[in-house]
Amino acid sequence: MIPGPGTQTPPAIARACRLLLLSMALGIVTLAPSISGHWWTSPDSSVPDSIALAFNLSFASVELALYALLIYLTYTRRNWARWALLVFLMFGWVLLVKDFPRLQADTPMAALWNAASMSVELLACYLLFFSRDAAWFSRR
Repeated sequence: MIPGPGTQTPPAIARACRLLLLSMALGIVTLAPSISGHWWTSPDSSVPDSIALAFNLSFASVELALYALLIYLTYTRRNWARWALLVFLMFGWVLLVKDFPRLQADTPMAALWNAASMSVELLACYLLFFSRDAAWFSRR
């Protein structure tokens, strides 16, 4: 990754971005059929599994691309991207908490991986917003 213009990314911010990349990797791993088998099939019998899979893969690809872009822009000192990343993550956390009981009952391994990913994201957000290095975003 490339730091912002004329500055070096502070250690806590770089660590937070690496943690978010780890979380993104954990999210990709949870898509494996052995972990999230339900993800690969349609819950509605009138929709073919191939269409459900194509939709899910397309949605996941767009989501991962947006996540990676926000991480990169945060790393390069775009304060608005840091806040957009927080909103993006909070939206995912709300969906995860809402869906967690069903996820735990249907695919406990996916629930475990998602809980681990959320924990990593929470730590990264702490570093982005509450560490001493967070002031880097306001010093221009």
